[in-house]
Amino acid sequence: MKGGVLFLGYIRSATSSALTKRAADGGDSAASRDIFHALSFFSSLDSPTPAPRPPLTQTVRRWKLMVKKQKIVVIGSSGHAKVAIDVIEKEGKFSIVGLIDSFKKAGQEVFNYQILGTEEDLPILSKKYNLFGSFIAIGDNWQRHLMAKKIEKISPTLNFVSTFHPSVQLARGAIIGKGTIATAESVVNSDCEIGTFCIINTKASLDHDCIMGNFSSLAPNATTGGNVKIDAFSSISLGANIIHNRNIGKHTVIGAGSVVLNDIPDYCVAYGTPAKVIRTRQEGDKYL
Repeated sequence: MKGGVLFLGYIRSATSSALTKRAADGGDSAASRDIFHALSFFSSLDSPTPAPRPPLTQTVRRWKLMVKKQKIVVIGSSGHAKVAIDVIEKEGKFSIVGLIDSFKKAGQEVFNYQILGTEEDLPILSKKYNLFGSFIAIGDNWQRHLMAKKIEKISPTLNFVSTFHPSVQLARGAIIGKGTIATAESVVNSDCEIGTFCIINTKASLDHDCIMGNFSSLAPNATTGGNVKIDAFSSISLGANIIHNRNIGKHTVIGAGSVVLNDIPDYCVAYGTPAKVIRTRQEGDKYL
């Protein structure tokens, strides 16, 4: 009997440590429920009359408060930054300590978050707030690229985080790179490959086996069929549709409401039904 008691004690300790680490790593309610039920079970072994359990929601809430969120800053404070802030808050994985903006004075507030300074201040801010990383909330693909390069040079140890709204549907086999955001009710289907620093906007949908190159973007309600490739820095505008097995070149913009029936080359603007190349463009040309 003594050996059995020692064994149960070992299992109790190991389970508690493993599940607590799982909650700390992910911070999800499922891990919190695992901890609650496991520890309740082991506690019941100590007493012939199990103690009454507190409501499950209260237990989960306590564990969530105990999980320490990683601190980040949001780069930008315009419209896309507001969307990003909402997604980050709802995801609940990171704690925003403030915003970074080169065009607004420090101390100004957006959604009750202060602008702490510019990207040049990141090394100091990183030490002051013990920052884990940053999220670049800049809607323009090229400008987002320039900012990422600048931050990598100024503060090379700062991580770039990705964030996903709780309503996002990520299918089996989907791969998503750092610095990417997927906003409310967007869909990424099976075996899609999403590059770094991409934007998948509200209700946008990628069907199976699609590829999005680095710094590319899907505007709200943009939809693709399966096996579509969108190359780096390209933008698919509001409500555009791309049928299956089509390729969109790099630095290309597909206009709002377009229907893409054929491949579209690099460095151009295309729109219409069916979409046709209207003119060429250069990297960095404004499109928003």
